[in-house]
Amino acid sequence: MFSGCVDSTYLLWKLLTDTDHHIRAHHISMRTAAENRWQMEGISTNNLWHKLLEIRPFDVSSSVLDLDTLPYTGWDSDAQLYIGARIAAAMTDMDKVTLTLGITANDAKRTVIMDRAKRNVLQNLWIALRESIDDEQRGRIKQKGRADTAEKELEELKGKNAEVVVPPVPDRYSDNYEADIKNRDDAITAKAEQDAAKETAAAQRKEKDEARQAEDSAALNKRVATFDSNVASHGLKTEEVKTAAETVIGFGISNTFQDVLLDDKDGPLMVKYLEDKPLEAEQINAMSTMELVNHLNTEVRPKALLLKPQTSTAPDPPVTLDGGGAPETPEPWEKGAVYD
Repeated sequence: MFSGCVDSTYLLWKLLTDTDHHIRAHHISMRTAAENRWQMEGISTNNLWHKLLEIRPFDVSSSVLDLDTLPYTGWDSDAQLYIGARIAAAMTDMDKVTLTLGITANDAKRTVIMDRAKRNVLQNLWIALRESIDDEQRGRIKQKGRADTAEKELEELKGKNAEVVVPPVPDRYSDNYEADIKNRDDAITAKAEQDAAKETAAAQRKEKDEARQAEDSAALNKRVATFDSNVASHGLKTEEVKTAAETVIGFGISNTFQDVLLDDKDGPLMVKYLEDKPLEAEQINAMSTMELVNHLNTEVRPKALLLKPQTSTAPDPPVTLDGGGAPETPEPWEKGAVYD
């Protein structure tokens, strides 16, 4: 289930890069009276899908859940589970279907989330959804968890990464000398292969990291250029906005918070607004990504727009006459005349 925010984006990227699974990313446009983030999430989803498709192909789909007339709509994750379960049940060409939802570490630590976990809200909802599907389909769908596969995956990982140890030279008078010396020779060969593989892997990681850093740097430069363009379009002074940005960053805001301000067309104005409001910036910084975007849209943006320099519509002032005229010149017939 893909929302276009940081948690589901990382989850999809992880699945695309670490697995060869057939993946279907489904986006739900959840339209409610309380929040209007669905528009921004829709744009983000479209842009991210195009970018992630460069990694490898995957299926995409979307649906609209219009809850605009309902004041209390429950949790997004509950609706995602319901719709996800129905989509999974319809994927009859697959033997097994795994439904995945993403959540950030900060969101997972929120008191209300922890309380739901203690009361097994999601688990109970998932059980109810599975029971609502007929037996044949139910056997094809499983919930993605951590505990069911973590121990097995950990043991496999340990086996693959176990350091090869070369045994000491065996006693030539030992009854098992030939077998022991062969085992040692095999270990020496395996050790050399392992060391070479490590060097190759390290070189590949370095190359990949450098490429990613270069790509990230280019992307950041592009976003900064867009931000600078927005500064100019709002008629703001570059140095003033730069100082304000340094002040706001100094408040300790997260990278996500910075990214939202960089990407938003009104970002420079919001930076100016927050420049002398460290407490408000701290409160926003503690919010989840969805809460942060919603707060900026509904609370900060309207106030920040008031800081935009106003262009005067008054006409130009009239020309002021100073009384000066052409200098007087003597009449020709007065030249040389003498007056008593």
